[in-house]
Amino acid sequence: MAADYLKYAIGNAASTTLSVAQSNSDTSATITSDTNFAAKSGEGMVIIDEDQDTEEYAYATSKTSNTLAIPLVNRGLEGGSAQAHAINAGVKGILTA
Repeated sequence: MAADYLKYAIGNAASTTLSVAQSNSDTSATITSDTNFAAKSGEGMVIIDEDQDTEEYAYATSKTSNTLAIPLVNRGLEGGSAQAHAINAGVKGILTA
């Protein structure tokens, strides 16, 4: 029997930075590299600014070129809130419980 796979995961070792600053009301995140952000066209959970005061969990619904679509309702998940992020803020694909 084949093993189940993660249907909605950004990708293995997906890690990059923002190439454009992001406000707390933006619905997209422009990233410097989309390497490993290709699974399900970019759909999956990300963490922005990990271990910073502005750390944010968000769920990207799609990717077009180097832009992740993140509807406002999908920002500030896991008990957090939508945050503003500076250019070069870290963006990582993650799994949460």
